[in-house]
Amino acid sequence: MESATRETSKVRAASKTSRFLLGLPLVLLPLLLGGARPWFWCGVAGLFALGLTWSIWSNMEPPQTGNLSRKWLSGLGVLLLYPVFQCLPLAGSWLAHLSPQLMLWKGYATDVALAPSRYFSTSYAPLVSFVSGLWWIFLAGYALLFRKTLREQTDLGWYFHTLFWVAGFEAFYGLLQTLIPSLGGFWEAAGQGLARGTFVNRNHYAAFLGMVWPVLLAYLLSTRASSGRRQALSHSELEQRKTILQKSLFLGFVIGLVLLALFFSQSKAGIMGALISLTVFVAFGRIWRKRGMVALLVGCWLVMFAYGSIIGFHEILVRFDTLEKYAPVRLDVWGDTWRLIQDHWLTGTGLGTYPEVIRIYQSHLTDQWDIVHAHNDYLELAGDLGVPVATAMVLLAWGSWWVCAWGMVRKREAGSRDRGARRAGDVKRETPAGKGRDLAPTETEEESGSDRVATGKGVPRGRHRTSRAASGEFEQGTINKEQVEKRRLLALGALAGSAAFLCHSWVEFNWQIPANQLYFIVLLVLMKI
Repeated sequence: MESATRETSKVRAASKTSRFLLGLPLVLLPLLLGGARPWFWCGVAGLFALGLTWSIWSNMEPPQTGNLSRKWLSGLGVLLLYPVFQCLPLAGSWLAHLSPQLMLWKGYATDVALAPSRYFSTSYAPLVSFVSGLWWIFLAGYALLFRKTLREQTDLGWYFHTLFWVAGFEAFYGLLQTLIPSLGGFWEAAGQGLARGTFVNRNHYAAFLGMVWPVLLAYLLSTRASSGRRQALSHSELEQRKTILQKSLFLGFVIGLVLLALFFSQSKAGIMGALISLTVFVAFGRIWRKRGMVALLVGCWLVMFAYGSIIGFHEILVRFDTLEKYAPVRLDVWGDTWRLIQDHWLTGTGLGTYPEVIRIYQSHLTDQWDIVHAHNDYLELAGDLGVPVATAMVLLAWGSWWVCAWGMVRKREAGSRDRGARRAGDVKRETPAGKGRDLAPTETEEESGSDRVATGKGVPRGRHRTSRAASGEFEQGTINKEQVEKRRLLALGALAGSAAFLCHSWVEFNWQIPANQLYFIVLLVLMKI
């Protein structure tokens, strides 16, 4: 008895620690300028490191990697250690082969300073690259901890409720900025009459909301699906269902506000990203087969259009008419960035050094308008890390997206075959000739029966374990049909939100904003549940 109590208290302490470690960065980074200041995101990463260290030391257990294979761990280790390699001092003969242009600049600097040196790093600013690499280590640690928590805890409602509160606050504050033009983004961003919440730039604000709203919608639909069973209920169960319905209506209202704030950010790419995420959500989901869920989705958009018609959509439409005004500026920035990449295509200029190095290649604008970012995350990554590493990162991100998308298509097709097989089996059971022979499950049912796998009924021993592993479900514990459907919806929401982020990154630098980085990592983990 005493050991059981001790074990229970230990589990509760671990749950509280995980809530602190996962919830604190999730709340702080968006609420303070999107975490776009080094002093702030360094502090958040430091708190996470201290909390994780204390948790490991107090539990006296080695850190878990969430059952990742050695191949994935090796690839992740190489990616995280690459910024460290960029900071290492190398001999001049090595640097002449790895980065000839950098060696040329170093030679000019040596002639001017009259201080020759024999060792150089491939990064133009080693300290910046090293600190940026530490931030990447934080993102990897957060992802591993979040993945481990998802696999160990069946109820993570508090995590998604936190997402609702953060997104709801950002949406409400952004709409206030639209109604009160003088209202800025805390202490640094002056008011412009645009919805941008606590972010400095409205494009990053729109990208943040574009990532989050599909996940919020997926969670709302999952709660509606789990409470939609029609059966005889007691009075207390009926009251509980009414409470869930009221809560669902409120959460649907919050999603409508998020969509409204996204549109009134007047970010062209952000609005198009929201439409892309909606398309992915509908194309890969099956919500149109459930009238209640379709009505809920339509209600979210009606809230957005109703409030938007009061405030006015005219300025948003005007923004799309000025597309040709801003396109040439981005093309000039991309041209300068491309020349930077050509000179440092192998090793890059160093992680996080783009704002300093691009000044050498800036060929347009005046001295009062410095280029800070490339307005294209893929080009900026190639400039910072070099073409080989940047290409590997991009392929990893897009490859994971397509693998998850294809997996959803296969599961949907398997579910359709399973329903067809069950209908055929029911028809055979109704005929006298099928008695005794067709009562056993068919081979098609055994191989593609996602519902049978979820409940563990009617599946041979040899196929039970294989089917569960193929469907990406947890390897431990019993998972019922509702949990499988809930995870499918959450993965679908993450797939839709990450599609918006990846597409928006072609014309913006969202990966350089710490809050958006963190939330994109969260979506990548959710896609794999």
